[in-house]
Amino acid sequence: MTTRNQSIVSMKIEQTIISEDNLLLVAEFTYRERELRKELKETCSKEVFKTYRPILKSFKSTERRCEWMASRIVCAGVEPNLPVVYDETGKPKMLGSNLELSISHTEGMIAILFSTKGLPGVDIQLFSENIERVAHKFANDHELENKYKRVETLNTIWSAKEALYKIWGKQVYNFKRTLAIKKFRYEKNGKINAEILLNDINHSIKLNYFTHKQAVVVWAVH
Repeated sequence: MTTRNQSIVSMKIEQTIISEDNLLLVAEFTYRERELRKELKETCSKEVFKTYRPILKSFKSTERRCEWMASRIVCAGVEPNLPVVYDETGKPKMLGSNLELSISHTEGMIAILFSTKGLPGVDIQLFSENIERVAHKFANDHELENKYKRVETLNTIWSAKEALYKIWGKQVYNFKRTLAIKKFRYEKNGKINAEILLNDINHSIKLNYFTHKQAVVVWAVH
């Protein structure tokens, strides 16, 4: 898989992971609405931009509009002639394409995972020490026992479960009971083994993660 534009005026694609079937793009952007709108208009086709106009008007928050436009600019770099919409389950889809995608953003950063051979899930999260106060809400007892690089580990566990949720949706609504992250030693990049409990049956899946500046990116394709 390929992307047409690695350099964008209003934002910069910082990291690219490419395989035959998958494409992961991590980009940074600024909350400059006028610049992003201009870039979106120039990057996607006229027909696609026309479908985006009423959606942009529906957002009351400038921050939300900027994040939304940033994601569409990156998507247009892969396919400028097809709009990104949401299906009945809330997952993003590229209309008229068999390309699956997953979108995640944190403050000034966005990660988008495209796949032609499976269901993708990606999450990007700024490292936050506040994670320790809420860890008991999403991490089970075994996950909480992992004390190595506590803040980085907990943020990565949270992002891993978010990525899995984006693959399976409401089937894994309870992060503590339906998603289990096997113990791992946090590094700058690595792999994580996880189990998903669906209909009383455990399913195994492997996730990939890496550090991007002050954030962690976790992704998987099922």
